[in-house]
Amino acid sequence: MIEWIREVLHGAGGYIGVFTVSLISNAIPYSTIPYLFWLIPFFTRYRDLGGLIIAVAVSALGASIGKLIVYLVGRGLSTLGSESRFKQNISYFTNKHSKVIFLTVFLAAALPIPDDVVYIPVGYARYSVPLFFIALLAGKLVITVMAAIYGRTLSFLFEERVGLPTWLSIIFYIFLTIIVMYVAGSINWVNVSNIAGEKGATKAIDFLFKEIALSLKRIPERISSLIKRILDLIRWEQS
Repeated sequence: MIEWIREVLHGAGGYIGVFTVSLISNAIPYSTIPYLFWLIPFFTRYRDLGGLIIAVAVSALGASIGKLIVYLVGRGLSTLGSESRFKQNISYFTNKHSKVIFLTVFLAAALPIPDDVVYIPVGYARYSVPLFFIALLAGKLVITVMAAIYGRTLSFLFEERVGLPTWLSIIFYIFLTIIVMYVAGSINWVNVSNIAGEKGATKAIDFLFKEIALSLKRIPERISSLIKRILDLIRWEQS
């Protein structure tokens, strides 16, 4: 799997590979494939700004088309069965609060949260396809730009400044990215959003930093638990 992804990423200058990996990993409903995990080290290989911008745009477009497929799954489900009161209510809510749905889709795409739980119901409600795709693409551009900046910053610090060899720096990128993904996945983003809406951005940021601190404190415990499981599995296989 890893070798296939590497070969695809380097095909046709990398752009077709970036598009393909982004599309496929986002087109599977409720998929947990962390496509940005593979793309972050790849983004560091672009030394010119123009090439990096194209790679980011291509990745965001591929991811958006992939999620559009997920949306269409939800839209297809709406054609099944009779016109129930539930269908009428969810369609009414979507039409009445179009701006809220647009912002929700944008935030789901821009933040590292499980987003299919948003897209499938939005598709079921038959929300406007053009509005959905615009919000989706804008959000995917935001998170992909953040991933590219993250990757280029690491490359600058550890390759250009410190002088680490490429193979060692890529291992370090992957290790650090796993930690960042773990922390991002541990944060209760719903609470962050609710606090921002009820108490303001300052309180939300304060809550966010507390969540990050708690996640970082749990890392040694998680690593110890993982090592223990691996050792137990080795002992079980040897017995």
